[in-house]
Amino acid sequence: MTVPGDYTTIGAALFFALPNDSVLVFPGIYEENLEWPVFRPGLTLLGTDGPDVTIIDGGGDDTVIGIYTAVDSTTLIRGFTITNGYAAGA
Repeated sequence: MTVPGDYTTIGAALFFALPNDSVLVFPGIYEENLEWPVFRPGLTLLGTDGPDVTIIDGGGDDTVIGIYTAVDSTTLIRGFTITNGYAAGA
């Protein structure tokens, strides 16, 4: 599945992703705070053209990518600049 394309936001793509799916994100600035979905082993989130042109901006409101579920070595997040977030409890 692709963002934009199949979904307009990364969060929507993650919500509908199944185990072992790949979410391919094309260049742009995505102003989102994401929560990693539960029970999605093997899920890949990939910035297609790399971190210089694919940015997830949390807007300073929260963590940018919150992972509150168990993940394993098959989970992958790659190809993004992640900015304007803060650590939970900070």
